[in-house]
Amino acid sequence: MRMGFHTTRTVDFDFVVEGELTMELDADTVRLEAGDFVIQQAARHAWRNESAARRAVLLALLHAPAP
Repeated sequence: MRMGFHTTRTVDFDFVVEGELTMELDADTVRLEAGDFVIQQAARHAWRNESAARRAVLLALLHAPAP
């Protein structure tokens, strides 16, 4: 399953709880496994689970800084 490219206007704290995910960026891809943690701010990105047989669980906390 793939979630399309998007950009959030937040600081995102993403933790892979279970499985494996690929985070796609404009110029790179990052493979993440259970226990990996990513912090991103306003990055254009997409998530992809490349395993058809295994689910992936991502915990995402989004913080919207004050204007």
